[in-house]
Amino acid sequence: MFFVHKGIKVIENCVEAQGIAHSLVAQLQQIFHSLNVDDPRWRKADELLGVAFYQSHVKMDSMRDSMNRLQEQLKVIGLLQNYFISSTDIETIVIHTYELIPKYTDVERAALYLYNEHRDAFISGDLRSGYTTDNPILSDAQTFSSAMLRECLQKKDLILVNNCATSEFVTDDRAGITNIKSALALPITVKQKVIGVLQVYFIQRMHEFTQDEIDLFQMVAEIIAAKIESIRFFSERAQAQGVLKESEENYYQIYKDIPIGLFRSIPNGTFLRLNPAMVHILGYPDRETLLQTNAVHLYRNPKERDGWQAMVETYGLEQESEVCLRKYDGTDVWVQQSSRVTRGLDGKVLYYDGAIVDISGRKRAEVQIREAMKEKEVLLKEIHHRVKNNLQIVSSLLNLQSAYLRNEYDRELFKQSQNRVKAMALLHEKLYRSAEITRIDFDEYLNSLMPSLFQSYKTSLTAIECIIEENKILLDIDTAIPCGLIVSELVANSLKHAFPDGQVGKISVALGHLDQWTLRLSVCDDGVGMDQNTPSEKIGAPIGWELVRTLTEQLGGSIEINKQLGTQIHIIFKEKNQKEGWQRQ
Repeated sequence: MFFVHKGIKVIENCVEAQGIAHSLVAQLQQIFHSLNVDDPRWRKADELLGVAFYQSHVKMDSMRDSMNRLQEQLKVIGLLQNYFISSTDIETIVIHTYELIPKYTDVERAALYLYNEHRDAFISGDLRSGYTTDNPILSDAQTFSSAMLRECLQKKDLILVNNCATSEFVTDDRAGITNIKSALALPITVKQKVIGVLQVYFIQRMHEFTQDEIDLFQMVAEIIAAKIESIRFFSERAQAQGVLKESEENYYQIYKDIPIGLFRSIPNGTFLRLNPAMVHILGYPDRETLLQTNAVHLYRNPKERDGWQAMVETYGLEQESEVCLRKYDGTDVWVQQSSRVTRGLDGKVLYYDGAIVDISGRKRAEVQIREAMKEKEVLLKEIHHRVKNNLQIVSSLLNLQSAYLRNEYDRELFKQSQNRVKAMALLHEKLYRSAEITRIDFDEYLNSLMPSLFQSYKTSLTAIECIIEENKILLDIDTAIPCGLIVSELVANSLKHAFPDGQVGKISVALGHLDQWTLRLSVCDDGVGMDQNTPSEKIGAPIGWELVRTLTEQLGGSIEINKQLGTQIHIIFKEKNQKEGWQRQ
């Protein structure tokens, strides 16, 4: 309002200055008449001064009219502001809008619509139309009023309709608001957010709103917005204070009843606060006895408290560490503790807040589980050892039996079976000797398998170079066995057919990742290669290739064969955990 009064003063000064200018013009006229009234140039000047004198009168009258209108508007604003400022709740503001704005202005009706964001609906205080703050409207109704309010809400700007008969907002009226001739909607904005709409309108006659009227109602909208913001602020603060008080009461009740030990202590180990659960976990007879005990004396190893104190002061908090404490009777209790530090404005530690949970039962269970796991590991190692021994016996029997065979083809079949048994026995031996009994280092396995295959076919490693690409991949036994058998079959096939008549060359074997979830097992040689016209499914000896295909299907993979520059065979498959995940889906 200060700026409005200042504006009035400026206008009054301008009027006064214009009056002085008018006086000067009159004096100049008298001077011109006294000099020479017959001179045409003075006559022309006299005419111009007459026009200026007339225009100054018109402008001064117009300015006086504007000042009078402004003064009238200021009176209206002052009255409405006093009413709205005295309102103690939003319902009163709604009623004052309906009753007072038509009383002190020229509009026939006025209504304040508040927007409910959660329900996406307006609530109206237009009592005559039958709508109250308990009756939400306009969420579904397609009416002139709803369309205008929605447009004002979305654009966050005033909407002016001087002639509703030609307005785009006019639709079928099903909300009870009828016969609106002219309307003006202005957003009620709080913190740059539209919370409602002030609507003034005419129902008896059409009215063309002037800029002065628009300015007036904009000021009213700002007054309403400021008052609603004030009411909401004090209401939220009072509500927050009530919630805070209730929260404090609930906090102390929870602090007392929660089955987790809670404490507050200062750096020297003195307890400031304890809850009953803390007393129960540590087995003390009462809270007072524990309060008189220094926290340092509760640690089975006092150095652990020094470490905890250093960590919580360095990082501000310490979460879920496990520590052994001493109970009142001297026995041990394992707890899991979480703590945080609170510092003063000078950065010094004021106190520590912490919580402990008794995990003694879990610790005992962990010991039992570890012992059971050790027994299981010993048992599994023994099983792998026995399986390896049994497979070696089978291999030896096959070797003895092959000595009685006269047919070279039969002898080759026995050798292939013996190699397969050796490949499986070697896997069980690696698992038996490995620190990890469930998975095997496949590179290490290949380094043991290849010399055995070369020796079986009496092939010198100097004539045929063996290359193993190491990628440090661990495989479980269900994946390692088929991979080992596939390598055994494919390498045996290369040793038999890829290098005829003592031809030299090389065989390479690799297991690596194609991507994060896919593995590729490759067996390649640079030998004589295969017939380019032979389909892949008909390559090689029936038994060996049938076994390779069966094992590949067992892995859930596919076979790729490249017959260029020797023979390159790739087995593509998913890692076991990924494959099982897809099957579950």
